[in-house]
Amino acid sequence: MHTLGSKPRCDSPTTNQLIYPATTEEESLEFTSCDIHLSVIVLLCQSRSNFNFESHFNEKTKPCSLKWVYWFYFENDEFYLKTVGADVTTIKNNMDSLKSDDINLGNRIGETESRVSQLEDANANLTEVTTELKNKVAQFEARVQYHENSSRRNNLRIKGVPENAERGKSVTEYVMDMLRSSFPNNKEANQIIIERGRRIPTVIKENRGGSSSGPQNHILVRFLYFSVREKVRDRARDLGAFTWNGSKVEIFPDFSKDVQAKEMKSQRSDVCAGQREPLHAVPSGNTPTRKRHFPSKRQAGGPSISQ
Repeated sequence: MHTLGSKPRCDSPTTNQLIYPATTEEESLEFTSCDIHLSVIVLLCQSRSNFNFESHFNEKTKPCSLKWVYWFYFENDEFYLKTVGADVTTIKNNMDSLKSDDINLGNRIGETESRVSQLEDANANLTEVTTELKNKVAQFEARVQYHENSSRRNNLRIKGVPENAERGKSVTEYVMDMLRSSFPNNKEANQIIIERGRRIPTVIKENRGGSSSGPQNHILVRFLYFSVREKVRDRARDLGAFTWNGSKVEIFPDFSKDVQAKEMKSQRSDVCAGQREPLHAVPSGNTPTRKRHFPSKRQAGGPSISQ
């Protein structure tokens, strides 16, 4: 096959006349219709050159053999070089564009990696700060809870006193009379001094109306001295749930909600482990009561204290 840069063979048709000389091969390769030659040339070369074939063919210059087509497509150096050169230039331009895009993409990837690294460092710092803040918040919560419980250390809660049971007395006077009557020794009873007492809402009731039926609000009592509060608490432990003016009364410490939740959880775990008896009803005037943690000091029906 003819290579690039070589000259056309002597038997190739001239570029001016496009007439293949008469040879013995002409007769064997002759087509019956010259239109087929023209179609073949157009199909082979229409995508590689802007050469107008039909304007160079007429009745005198019709190709006679496939050899002319072979020469035009494979051995015409000038035609082949122009076509391949244009294709190579296009490919080179495309390659340069791809290289440029690749460089830009690499730069953008490097910039993205740098930003991601900065964000990771910032996130690590935020994690450390968040952990430190959580520890400080936990410390502050513990301090607040400690101070809240310290402020409640002189308080006791009284449950079971019906509303409007004071009968003209203040809550402080009524509670003081009830607590003093629970001590058999008058000397100890006279030492009970209450700073103030008031009811605190535990159950929201739509129609209170002064009725003594239904759940009662607790009475919060604050003692003037912590030692007196401890004596009353010890006496309440000994008595458990006692009866006062026909009402079942219980006294227990005034803790914060967190401490109450922990105490309740501890009691439940003790009940499950068999170390503490669960809550149950003791028949005492058909009033459900709680069996205390001190069963040896607890009477069956609960002691009755009269005025």
